[in-house]
Amino acid sequence: MNENALKIVLVEDDELLAIAIKTELVSNGFLVQHASNGLEALDLIEETEPDILLLDVSVPQLNAFGIVERLRKTRFSNLPLVVHTSWDLTNDEKAQLTLGKTEVISKIKACSSELIEIVQRVAE
Repeated sequence: MNENALKIVLVEDDELLAIAIKTELVSNGFLVQHASNGLEALDLIEETEPDILLLDVSVPQLNAFGIVERLRKTRFSNLPLVVHTSWDLTNDEKAQLTLGKTEVISKIKACSSELIEIVQRVAE
């Protein structure tokens, strides 16, 4: 295990998609922890102190808007964020889904090399 590897919390309720995304990230040298709902995500973020949050918009118990709203009130208010979604977000919704350096990617591209490029970009 690489001690310098970036730690990512992946929040995705679709188990098959989560496995695919995690496999892609791990094969590119990232350490990945997975949460399948918003409340679990908040606990995992607190526990692991990730370098990046990779967040699906529509997850159960607390969606991405709620997660981001809560994180803004914590020491994670500047956490780099990659939002992956099948939604066509409005500019207002995109503004609500920002923490630190933030990027939005479509779910279709979430298992591609483009995801790796975006994760590396927000980590800089």
